[in-house]
Amino acid sequence: MLAKGHKRGVALAPAGEWGNRVLAAFTQEYRAGGGVLLAQSTYDTSRPDYSAAIRQALGTRESEERLQRVQRITGARYEFEPRRRADIEFIYAAANGSSSARLLRPQLNYNFAGDVPVFMGSGNYLPDSPDAAQDLAGVEFPDMPWRLPDASLDAARASAAQAGVSAAWRSPYFAFGYDALQLALSIAANRRDTARVQVAGLTGQLRLTNTGRVRREQEWARIQGGAAVLTDPLTAVN
Repeated sequence: MLAKGHKRGVALAPAGEWGNRVLAAFTQEYRAGGGVLLAQSTYDTSRPDYSAAIRQALGTRESEERLQRVQRITGARYEFEPRRRADIEFIYAAANGSSSARLLRPQLNYNFAGDVPVFMGSGNYLPDSPDAAQDLAGVEFPDMPWRLPDASLDAARASAAQAGVSAAWRSPYFAFGYDALQLALSIAANRRDTARVQVAGLTGQLRLTNTGRVRREQEWARIQGGAAVLTDPLTAVN
């Protein structure tokens, strides 16, 4: 988001421990990079209506409250359309599961944020469910190449499907297992120069740091026409 020039935005996450951890981590990383988080809000996943949390994050609640004050003062009624704050450059919407993600995007559109870039985390896109993807139209997200339309992996996918592992080949665990083996082989071959340990894996681009940790860089995609389309993470999408 920072690399795309989005310096001011708002964040949404589900209420609870997971959502709190995600919001805290996102806020720390974003502010450390020079970004300004204008507002953050949590929504209740036990209810299908997230509008209260969305209005709070977007500032439309303040717009409604201003109308109510004016009406109390003047005693008149006015035609009114709530407005979100105009300085929002992006929305980070964390969702712990595709069902919450599918509810979030349409409700953001309904609450006058249809023109604001929306970013989500990985795991909410279902490759084999175009109907679900329609609800996420325009959302940008990172994910492992194994789950995205990467032509270079088509042969591997076909081979896995023909091997009789049925739908399990789409599982991230299949990709993690494959990459674990490739990483182990690369480490064994480059024991004296760990900087050379790099794997273009099914889960992403893997490399070994100086401290022995594995860093993974995923690909970025945007939901368009009911499917994921690979994007350049540094190029703004109009």
